[in-house]
Amino acid sequence: MRFLRCKSSRDKSGRVNDRNPGPTLHGVTGGHGGKGGRIGGAGGFGEAMNIAVEEVYRFRRIFGGTGGHGGEGASQGGDGGIGQGPSFGSKLVPAQRAGDIPTLSVAEFCREYRLSDRIRTLLDEQGFETAAALLEVSDVSLLEDGFKKGQIAEIKRALKELLFRQGVLPC
Repeated sequence: MRFLRCKSSRDKSGRVNDRNPGPTLHGVTGGHGGKGGRIGGAGGFGEAMNIAVEEVYRFRRIFGGTGGHGGEGASQGGDGGIGQGPSFGSKLVPAQRAGDIPTLSVAEFCREYRLSDRIRTLLDEQGFETAAALLEVSDVSLLEDGFKKGQIAEIKRALKELLFRQGVLPC
């Protein structure tokens, strides 16, 4: 099992001393495959989490998902499930003072910062109500929600322009 360990060192005996007291984050463990008369069922998919790189420091350890055990079978056991590794995205724009931006609806934001109707529709479908909410989501999350790389780049451009106009981003 692969995991990411943050801010750790080894003592004289070789044991790991974790200096980060944060929680350990685990992905999902897939279900066990069913027992079969002849062939066992396959183990379930172990899904991992999507976390922004900027948030990694909060956790002591980050584990990916673990695939489930294959089921028993009289002639052949089931395949074990696949475990997914965690994905690390990044926030769309770094904004330390996001509270300084005005409340703009998604419709106003898209109109004022020249985002396409398709992007607006996708944002609406994903439940975004304000432009400020976009500061909390990662690029990987938007990709998983069906946005294309070019659309994400357009959203980043518009957010940077908004933050620049408000004096939150220097350039």
